[in-house]
Amino acid sequence: MEILKSYLKKFKLIYNLQKEIRYTLANYFVKNYKDLIDNHFKFKAKYGQMNQTLFELSIGYFNNQSINIFETGSSANWGANSSLLFDSYVYKFGGKFITVDIRPEAKKYLDSKFSKRSLSFKDDSLKFIESFDQKFFEDLNLIYLDSFDLDIDNPQPSMDHCLKEFLLLDKRIKKGCLVAIDDTPNLDAFEKYMKHHFKTDNSIKSYGFIPGKGTLILQSEIINNYDIVYQYYGLLLRKIK
Repeated sequence: MEILKSYLKKFKLIYNLQKEIRYTLANYFVKNYKDLIDNHFKFKAKYGQMNQTLFELSIGYFNNQSINIFETGSSANWGANSSLLFDSYVYKFGGKFITVDIRPEAKKYLDSKFSKRSLSFKDDSLKFIESFDQKFFEDLNLIYLDSFDLDIDNPQPSMDHCLKEFLLLDKRIKKGCLVAIDDTPNLDAFEKYMKHHFKTDNSIKSYGFIPGKGTLILQSEIINNYDIVYQYYGLLLRKIK
């Protein structure tokens, strides 16, 4: 049994190494954002394909241009691995990427993976937005909000946090900036990906709304300052006022 475990461990190491080499080589020859995203979801995403279109639309909007990106809730070898995707984009096409997460393991992992165009911070996202260089936020092209895990049996804390982030950023960002928000499904996506996670008798009917990180944003008057570009599992907005 121990010999088998040792063999499987070596096999996994070899498999992961060849996968990393294939990813690096594929990205070396990338010439457009479409291939970059395809490579990412082929080699790097742990799960999260339900958001692949969200990333294709948000990143694709800029069509290989140099852009500045900000993310709350780092994805450090989990989920869609969005932090590595954003880093790959700015490394290939120019710009700057900053991500913030309260978990120290996220910063530790990303610091070992990031290019010189990206930075990872350990901090509460609300404090970070208020204290970091405000010029950075004024120059943003794309924001991805994915902090504070959503508990659909108790969605209020996550929804409150996301709204606070959004309101802070809205005061700072320019017209035309895109804001993508994870875990904000429409009805179809909720039925497919979230409904089975209910552990209580809660339901959309009992709530009166579809639980999601960005739900309060959609219910707030602040949404009048934005176009809704896309919504499925995630939400994509564009600031117009």
